[in-house]
Amino acid sequence: MSTMKGTAVPVKAEVDAYTLAYLAGAIDADGSFTIHVNKTRHNQDPIRFSPQYHEKISLKQVTPQVPHLLYETFGGCLYLQGPSITKGRPLWVWHVDCARAAHAARLLLPHLRIKIEQAKLLLMLRSRKNACSDRFTGLSRPVPAGRRVPDSEIVAREEIRAKVRALNKVGVPA
Repeated sequence: MSTMKGTAVPVKAEVDAYTLAYLAGAIDADGSFTIHVNKTRHNQDPIRFSPQYHEKISLKQVTPQVPHLLYETFGGCLYLQGPSITKGRPLWVWHVDCARAAHAARLLLPHLRIKIEQAKLLLMLRSRKNACSDRFTGLSRPVPAGRRVPDSEIVAREEIRAKVRALNKVGVPA
């Protein structure tokens, strides 16, 4: 029971403030801002490759309207996920990552009320990735395929990831 739409949808050039406010409310309620780390190539060859850090925004809902609107607005991936519990209902899942997630976070940020810090941290990671690319490769895009970046940069990215994880932690703060 999985219907998948990929990233081929073009991102809307302009989105009105009302739509962005509506989507920000949905993300505040049912969405998440996360940073994923991929260490596969780093584990295979730690001298040549660094861990890769990826910004990600996602949302899961029982009804398809909001996930479809997010997909139409920001691109990404949209699919129907089977129930996670015996008597549960299928969930519509939307997510977007990397530069598209940073773009979405930038547009949603003025309208967010709850997950403001997570959005800012995603943008901070994107800024560091872009600055790192400019400094070390002379290119205006991220360092290709997890190529080696300085250890100090990996530490900074991991600190950002840890802050997002702490903000997303479920339960009462200590």
